[in-house]
Amino acid sequence: MIRYRLLGLAVIFLLVATLACGGGGDTPDPTNPPAPTDPPAPTDPPPPADEPTDEPIADGEMATLIIENDSGETICYILISSSENDSWGDDWLGDTETVESGDTYAFESPVGTYDLQALNCDQDASDIEWGFDLDGTATWTVGEMEAVDTDDGDGGTLDISLEPTFGSADLEAGFLPDPRAIDIVSGGAVDVSGMDLGADCGGYAASAPDLRMNLDANSDALRIFFVADEEQDSTLIINDPAGDWYCNDDFSGWNPMIELEKPANGQYDIWVGSYSADDYIGGTLYITEMDYDPDNLPEGASSGAGGGGELDFSADPAFGSVELEAGFTPDPHEAELISGGGVDVSGLGLGADCSGYAAAAPDYRISLAEDSDALRIFFVADEEQDATLVINDPYGTWYCNDDSTGFDPMVQLDGATSGQYDIWVGSYSDNEFIAGTLYITEMDYDPDNLP
Repeated sequence: MIRYRLLGLAVIFLLVATLACGGGGDTPDPTNPPAPTDPPAPTDPPPPADEPTDEPIADGEMATLIIENDSGETICYILISSSENDSWGDDWLGDTETVESGDTYAFESPVGTYDLQALNCDQDASDIEWGFDLDGTATWTVGEMEAVDTDDGDGGTLDISLEPTFGSADLEAGFLPDPRAIDIVSGGAVDVSGMDLGADCGGYAASAPDLRMNLDANSDALRIFFVADEEQDSTLIINDPAGDWYCNDDFSGWNPMIELEKPANGQYDIWVGSYSADDYIGGTLYITEMDYDPDNLPEGASSGAGGGGELDFSADPAFGSVELEAGFTPDPHEAELISGGGVDVSGLGLGADCSGYAAAAPDYRISLAEDSDALRIFFVADEEQDATLVINDPYGTWYCNDDSTGFDPMVQLDGATSGQYDIWVGSYSDNEFIAGTLYITEMDYDPDNLP
């Protein structure tokens, strides 16, 4: 069934033309003009139209746009914007109209080129069409998001179903602080250049997104960029709510940036890659509605994780958390993470064995529901690199180790009581980031004796 909403421009035009050519009456005498009459009393302005008022409506040929919903879900919002405009404007469906899956809906608008966006009732983008030429009668089919093959050819994938490593950001229009800054370590095993996502898509990234942005902003433009702590080459990869990919390398020096014009509301998954394999780069990801860029940061903005500080067990852990009970399975529990950061642990006075450089926030958190006779926690690096281990127990006591087995650290907690354990994996050297696996076990496993 097709339902039409008309702008009514043709009716208005005909009415004005009729009044201008009105018939009858004597021709006015220019030497004896009629006496002036009182101006008409002002009237209340007409109520606003259902259609958006910021579109360029011009007298001329009209066209019909038919929306065909083949998305498998209900469409609650239709945004139609001239491709020359910087923002999406208002919802053309209004407060009460929807388009059920399998139905169609029609609008009339002047002939032109438009950007189109359909959103479901959760305000997530169902589909987006850029530069749609509207002339005569044209149909836009809102389809299901196509799954993109993100296999790099060696079995590695960018997986938007995984939890983001460094958390999420929920942003609305005019969000503060602006820019939003998140400390991130780039890199991973997935070869992005092997996925055919686009000419600018390259580098090596983790399978899980580094950050997830949930946008409900109707922003004119959004900039996302990464600034490395040191002069190192990073890349940027973004998957938008429509499933489209955006990438950049070396926008400013070696720092990447992507600007999204008229960004759709919904979920954005963001990866920061390293240009070279087995390279991990510490730095800061920025999200802004302003004109900031890697060379134009606001005064006092952080440029990454570097520069002293403390270990903050009140902060959210960067690589997740787990709740464990005595006799937990599988044993050992494993968590992949990357060591390193800007805090010099040896300068904190935590103990003779406490050393290395770690992030301020914990890397991992254990919530131990029951006492355990013995709990072993150790880290095994992917390559032969020197890592350290720092643990804070429920009583605020610190435990540290370096080089339990080779370069891999391990701490054994005898009679571990229930409560919160915060864990940091440090790198022995400054500005070094080490990928590996954290193991938690009640068994006799160690770095040389893995299951």
